[in-house]
Formats: sequence, structure tokens, C-alpha cells
Amino acid sequence: MAVADVASAVGGVLKDVFAGNPKYQYVNKYFCLSQFKKKKPLRRVGNNFYMGVVEHGNDNATFIGDGDALPEAGKVTMDQINIPLAYMYSAVKVTGPELERTADTEGAFIAEKVLQMKTLAQDETRIENEWLYRDSSAALARVAMATPTLANLTLDGEPAAGSDNTYGARYIRNTIILSAASTKSGGTIRTFRGVVANVDTRGDATTDQIDANGSGSSLGDLADNDYIFKQGERGNGIDGLPIAVDDGTRQASYLGIDATAAGKDYWQANRFPAVGALSEDILVQGIDAAEVDQDGDIDALLSNKDARRFYFNKLVGDRHYVVNLDGKERRSDGMKYVGGFTGLAFSAGSDKEIPWMVDRDANLQTVYGLEMSRFFIVETSPAGFLDRDGSVMRQIPGYDTWAIIHKHFWNLGCERRNTQTVWLGVSS
Repeated sequence: MAVADVASAVGGVLKDVFAGNPKYQYVNKYFCLSQFKKKKPLRRVGNNFYMGVVEHGNDNATFIGDGDALPEAGKVTMDQINIPLAYMYSAVKVTGPELERTADTEGAFIAEKVLQMKTLAQDETRIENEWLYRDSSAALARVAMATPTLANLTLDGEPAAGSDNTYGARYIRNTIILSAASTKSGGTIRTFRGVVANVDTRGDATTDQIDANGSGSSLGDLADNDYIFKQGERGNGIDGLPIAVDDGTRQASYLGIDATAAGKDYWQANRFPAVGALSEDILVQGIDAAEVDQDGDIDALLSNKDARRFYFNKLVGDRHYVVNLDGKERRSDGMKYVGGFTGLAFSAGSDKEIPWMVDRDANLQTVYGLEMSRFFIVETSPAGFLDRDGSVMRQIPGYDTWAIIHKHFWNLGCERRNTQTVWLGVSS
């Protein structure tokens, strides 16, 4: 069977697999990029997108002057945000011996490769979704062990070190290869190499543990408080929701603007730390902070399952009914969203219900209140394949192996932070 025939047969289903077809995606489990609109920034220079965001000024349509006076010049000003590209690649490989064995079983071979591509599509969706809850350093965790060991390596749990944007073992998977450094950027690159053999995630416990003693592992000079990365990812992630929905506490600069600098209050999200027991009152406070004070419009609440369950349990004994004009009472049964996602509604007043959506990857003990229209995805082109030479399948130089490589160059942007809210330290 010719390589071109394989590429043609497998390529026939690739677009469907990666085009967001619901049967290949983790619908009803993950928030995913499909929730955000696509937006074309003002310009692209090199590997960065740029666009302007309104800072302050007389940006209303009318002006009250004294006779022939005009609005003061330069009152409406704009800052420019810089959105760097993040690069994601994934691949399915085919060896020469596999191709040789398919002479009489072309259909079975193609079916097997299609299945691998479907699995790859699901894995890629999951990884991109996890990126939404991390920061651009791509740090996964931080060592919490005075004398580190490969077996039972102890890591800071989440949210114990949440203020420093580490996530315990939540996003660490078996078989991946880990590297380490003394700081998130710069600092000392460690000689540590860990191949993950087992992950022990204890939810919101103080610490997590992993066994990084798989074949090829080496403890090297790993030290306490070092940061753990997936090999090759350090500094190549995106600033997801933990950074986008923040006031500069976790990270001063976001998309090139320092939220802690003088006059940059507009670049600060509404942050409610150490919330504890979630209540309707604290939720309404956060929504009002965005909508009344900042003229925003929060239209989605997002959390992991624990926070949603805590809120749901509060409602079990306190069901509210709405009386229609015909006198019949009804109960809201949730709301449906992209990909078949169903959200629990939060009543924010007589005329508004906000969907409460759940994502198993979302940060622990955290609830986000989002004005969705202010977030967007920027990308050079829709996700696709390395096929500029006309072939989806290509030989790996020096090997009797061919690869189908999928790529996506993208990032998440936010054009208005002060209409977003985050509640932290929520009891689970």
C-alpha cells in the first residue's frame, strides 16, 4: 500500500475529526475553546498579535459643553495589548513495517489510523482546555519536599500554592517526561528528568504526590521549591483564566499592560479572595462589581464540580418558582450551550439568569464570573495539518516512519478585564 494512498484515505476523515464534530469531543465535560469567539486583532508582527483596548476618557456619544466648547482633545485614549502565539503540535506515526503488513488489510489499517486520530483529537481538546486554567510559564507544580526523591515526589497541592499559579498534580499524566527549574522563567535549569509512573492527586489536599521514577528518570539536582514542567513546554503556554481574571495580584503584567501601574485600574478584574462558604450574597456582590461599577454584563459562571455542587446543595432545600402570567408556576431546569453543554442557572435578578457551567479541569476552589464577549481566540489560521508540501503524511528523516502532524497556533485574549470577576478560596 503506497504512502500516498494511506495519506489520502486517512486524510479523508481528518477534517471531520478535528472540525469540532461533537462525537469526537468531550462534550458536557469540558468548557473548551468553542465557548469563545474568534477575533481578528488590528495587526500581526512576527509571532505576536496586537490590538487596542480603550483605557479611559470621554467616549460617550454626547458632550455637555458651555456654548461653543468642544470635548477636550485626547480624552479618549487607548492602550495596546500584545498577544503572543502559543504553538501546539500532535502527531500519529506509521512505521514502514506497519505499511508492509497492510497489503491485504488496507481497510483495517485505515480504520486503526482513523481511530488514533480521533483519540488524538480528544486528547488535544483536553490539553487546550487545561491551558485555559494555567499561566504562560507552563509550570505544572512546585516541589514541596526538603530532600526530593523520584518515588513519592511531593508537590504543592492546589490551591495551597494557588497564589503562585501552581496546580499540584492535576495536569500531570502518566508516561509524560518532566523537567524542572528553580524559577518559572530564568533561574537555573535543573538536570532532573522525571518519567511519570504514577500520579496521586488528592483533590484540594495540601500536597499531591507523583512517582517520577519511570525508565530513563534521573533525580539530578532537583531541589525544594523548584518548578516542574512538561519537557519542552517551559515558557510556551498561555495566560489562561487565572491570569486573565485577576487584578495583578498573581501576575502584574497581562498582555503587555501592568495592572498595578498608576492609571491602569481599568485592567484589574474584580477579585474576591478567601471567600469560604459560597453564598448568594457574595456572588451578587461580584456580579454587581462588574455590572454596576464597570458597566459590564457577566453572562456565565464557571467552576469545577466541587464549587458547583456546594452551590447546588444550598438550593436543594430552597427551590424558587416563577409564576407565569397565566398563574402557573414553573421551575428553571438549566440552560443549554455550545456542544450540548447544560448549565445550572444562577438568578441574578428578576430579569436575568446566568448559566453556571462546570468544567472538571477548572481551578479548585474558584468560581469565575465572565463577560464572554470580552474574551476571544486569536489564531494564524484554523487548526490544521502540516501539509504545505501537498501531503498530510510525511517521512521522518532518518527513520522508516511516517507522521501525520496536527498543529494549532493560537492564544486567548481579553479586551476588558474590569468586567470579569473571580471568587477564590471557595469551600468545597
